[in-house]
Amino acid sequence: MQNPIDNQGRKWSLIKISDKVGRQTIQAYRNHWIPGKGSRVAQRISVGRLNDDGSIKVVSGFLAQFPEFEGIDLYWGHNELLNKEEFDQQTVNREQVPDISWSEPVIHYGLTWTATQIAEQLGILEDLQAVYGKKSARDLLNLAIYKLDQAGSTSLYGDWLTYNGLPESLPINSRRISDLLAEITDNNMEQYFALRHQRAMKRAKEHKLGMTLSFDSTSISTYSETIQEAAFGKAKQDPELKQINLNLLCDHATGDVLFAGTDEGSVNDKAALPFVLSRMQAAGYDLEETILVTDRGYQSIYNTALELKLELKFIQGITTVEDRVKAAFKRRSRQLNDLIDFSDPDMEMNAFTEKETWANDTPAGRVTEKVNLHLYRNLERAVKEAQRLKKNAMELMEILNKGEKVNSDFFRANKKYVLEHRGEYALNLNALSEAVELSGCFAIRSNCGLDAFEVLRIYRERNIIEQNFNQLKNWVDGDRLYATEGTYKGKILVFVIAESLRMVMLNRIHKAVKSKAPKQKKDVKDNQLADFMKLPYESLPKLLAGLKGLVALKHCSTNAFTLKAMAKKKRDTLALLGVPLPPKVLYRFRS
Repeated sequence: MQNPIDNQGRKWSLIKISDKVGRQTIQAYRNHWIPGKGSRVAQRISVGRLNDDGSIKVVSGFLAQFPEFEGIDLYWGHNELLNKEEFDQQTVNREQVPDISWSEPVIHYGLTWTATQIAEQLGILEDLQAVYGKKSARDLLNLAIYKLDQAGSTSLYGDWLTYNGLPESLPINSRRISDLLAEITDNNMEQYFALRHQRAMKRAKEHKLGMTLSFDSTSISTYSETIQEAAFGKAKQDPELKQINLNLLCDHATGDVLFAGTDEGSVNDKAALPFVLSRMQAAGYDLEETILVTDRGYQSIYNTALELKLELKFIQGITTVEDRVKAAFKRRSRQLNDLIDFSDPDMEMNAFTEKETWANDTPAGRVTEKVNLHLYRNLERAVKEAQRLKKNAMELMEILNKGEKVNSDFFRANKKYVLEHRGEYALNLNALSEAVELSGCFAIRSNCGLDAFEVLRIYRERNIIEQNFNQLKNWVDGDRLYATEGTYKGKILVFVIAESLRMVMLNRIHKAVKSKAPKQKKDVKDNQLADFMKLPYESLPKLLAGLKGLVALKHCSTNAFTLKAMAKKKRDTLALLGVPLPPKVLYRFRS
């Protein structure tokens, strides 16, 4: 059917317009060319109201001007008017908008909009779709956003969705959730996180930056008797329960998780690292331009040799119990106690670097490589530790000389610092001197070619992975695993996506805060946010709680939800999180 033509033979164009509450109308208009000024709308007339089924409730004024449409049921097509037959033919293969009668008339959209936008910005949804398909990817992301919002059972997700706005999403029952979680395996999880790593590498190269990743693991306890990886380990909490170990690789730049995998709960950290590195290699991870940061729990001669063999750049926290490390601290005692030449007042640390020689077995034969051993000492901490030990030793000495009763734990901790001679007790100065020799000292081993203080700065950034575990266990319900052998991998993936979203939000907040902080206060702590951004302590939970207050109202029988007015503070919150403002009308499904 052709567009309207008036009695002067002029053709009119058509446009669909939505008002501020989501109602849609079709309008006809005619442009007129004005020399020197361009095209102007000369006349406009309403065709009628567009109904949900695509039909148009034609107004009498339109029929009076265009009587040729009298008696015809009009429908809206692709920017044209259609009769019933044409409309049916055009929509034969068109997917119908699902029924949303299950939805509440008032929905919360602030948190869900924010999380969905961040997931799309980071490519999380796209990577999930590449591995799990469009439908499962959307449901997995939605479950993660649900966990981000509240620590409830996944069986309540369908009820939660009725009053929360998530695009292109229908409620799913417990059976569907179980089937969805059962789709997750070690192999497809590794495929997904390999895509996450590739995306992060591409972003780093575009900004001409190297990648720094922190690796660590945590234990998650479970009541399950069917999870084969569950075993008794060394959990500090709930030691009576079996546990699994969750290994994470975290991007310092964004806080995003780029690898997640599980292993048996009895496996220690030193044994876990080689296994994880082999899995990452098999999944196609390119770690050539990456610095891998680990704490001293992963330190072993084998692990260092393995990382050299794999040609990885690393920063390893190491203990001071190694003989070669102890000897190095003794050799460099003067430098580590120097208050001027070898100190950095901003880092509050003294440092000195020694070179170590390591053998590396390559395909071409054995070669030697130089590795930096960075020695550090915090003199303030060393003094405090020495004073504490001496104070405790003197207290124990006085108690013993008076013949008074002493606490058994206190006695065991300090008895080596007291000597007994003919019934009198005195301080064991040699033991005290030996005990404080390495007070305030720690060491880092690296091969990335950076100086000691830059290595220390990067090592301190690994706190980001500790924050990841904090988000996982305290904020997205990941401290206990209620699942079976068939579904626990899926639950782990949902937990990790949820805590990744939280970490990215937290990371963006901290970057925004530090960009506004005075130059002398760039190292801003969580409880200092209020000083610079007028945000309360525990800022992220407060921000998310505020976002949940944003609501939209359903318009009559349509698929549209109209947003209520948004306060400036909420708009500033979205800007702080790097999220655009939502449109004034939201749809659960787009036709």
